[in-house]
Amino acid sequence: MKVLVLNLHSMFSENATGITLRNILKDTDGLEFRELYYYEAVKKISIKNEDLKIESKKINSWINPVDKLFREFYKRKLRKKINEKLLEEEISNDDQNSQITSLRTISLSNMENMPLNKLLIRRNIKYLLKDYSPDLIYTFGSSIFILKLGKIISEMYDIPIVIHHLDNWRESKYDGVFEKRSKKSLEKLLMNIEGKSKYSLVISEEMSNYYSKKYNLSCYPLMNTLSKNQIQSLDHNRTLNDSAGKKVFIYAGGLHLGRWKTLLLLSQAIESKNINAEIKIFTSEENRLKYQNEFSKNSVLFSNYVSQDELNLEYSLADVLLHVESFDDKDLQFTKYSLSTKIPEYLCSGKLILAVGNSELASIKYFKDNNAGYVIDNTNMIKDLLEEIIHNISFKNTDDKIENAKNLARYKHSLAYKNKTLHSIFNNVIENW
Repeated sequence: MKVLVLNLHSMFSENATGITLRNILKDTDGLEFRELYYYEAVKKISIKNEDLKIESKKINSWINPVDKLFREFYKRKLRKKINEKLLEEEISNDDQNSQITSLRTISLSNMENMPLNKLLIRRNIKYLLKDYSPDLIYTFGSSIFILKLGKIISEMYDIPIVIHHLDNWRESKYDGVFEKRSKKSLEKLLMNIEGKSKYSLVISEEMSNYYSKKYNLSCYPLMNTLSKNQIQSLDHNRTLNDSAGKKVFIYAGGLHLGRWKTLLLLSQAIESKNINAEIKIFTSEENRLKYQNEFSKNSVLFSNYVSQDELNLEYSLADVLLHVESFDDKDLQFTKYSLSTKIPEYLCSGKLILAVGNSELASIKYFKDNNAGYVIDNTNMIKDLLEEIIHNISFKNTDDKIENAKNLARYKHSLAYKNKTLHSIFNNVIENW
């Protein structure tokens, strides 16, 4: 089966989209992928370092000239000033949207709503796919532009589109007062595409249940899976370190969407309770520079992202791996049904997991429902539960949660599960097209 992968960003970009795409498309049986993407990657990985034999081609940016010109102007003239303003508001807990923030969002969404030149698009697509005739299109969606582009290609080759919803962009995007036109266009596109395909991929069972009922779809949950080596190492991974000495908590990931505030609460609890522990945060240099001054150096150590091998070594030396989400209701719309791409590697690490965040979030429920780690879903309980966790680590009363986490990794994040899910939905979509 030939599958055309269509997204704004390439699978070989060194960003969240690229990492997730490479993970999902790697080690798939009986599927031949070809990728088309729109934005030039700021940073790309070396394809030679990846076991991915997938041809990847960039779509000509001039198929959407107004958008290209505006984004070039925004990137060169406005982005730095706007990002500084956004950070100032975030740190000061200013919940009022500034005029500059609103103007940015409105301008970018309206650019996506501009009519496309179908003739130019068809010419470029035919050139890029001259030796490839796809059976279906697989996309993360997430924008009006990429959905419009997918619809044009779908009509050219008379093939269905499978959308993989990885977060809450359907609910949260184009949600401003002056973005109603964009929101309406987005919903119309989604209803048209998914109304024909009847199936969608989603990132969590929570999202699957919600979307199946609301949009009358058959939804298959699928997220990052573990490599063969990770699955094989499940029975050999170390569990707890020696009970003596300082306890090390590790968080690896982004600090946006209020996650830094939750980590700040944890660090403050460690200091106020005089707990002999520290939090090591591995994040992007941009995030580190943004947030590290908000934390005490006595309980928190920041580090830029490291290679996966180095990170695995850090995991092996840690006592607890942290998964955090915001407690703020305003962040809920962005993460309610999402699961972090770090979760599978946490589950197979053989380490105790602590998940902290709003009780309505799918990721927090995932750990709680499967008893795969400790969960703190109430800010008033952080201090007391931290002490309890440290006590249980010291006396090694955590083996059941660690084993549950490993079993969850084996069942929900294996290559076999991924291949079965992809083949099932792709075959169903084609058969019903």
